[in-house]
Amino acid sequence: MPIRWRIAVELTFDIDEEKDVKQYDDDVDEDVARRALRRVRPALNDLVGEGKAFAHYHIIDGPKRNFDA
Repeated sequence: MPIRWRIAVELTFDIDEEKDVKQYDDDVDEDVARRALRRVRPALNDLVGEGKAFAHYHIIDGPKRNFDA
């Protein structure tokens, strides 16, 4: 088994306003975040896996709106 190290990285991403914004009247930010995460997860998967620079990723905390942008 390889000797593994861990690093915490925060990623920010823009939402696609046509696909990720509120779709239903009772949607909350968490609903929008889940839809946005489903859209960007393939990009995460492209960075991670056997033969790639990173072996695994684990989402510790769900996406939250970034008000600093």
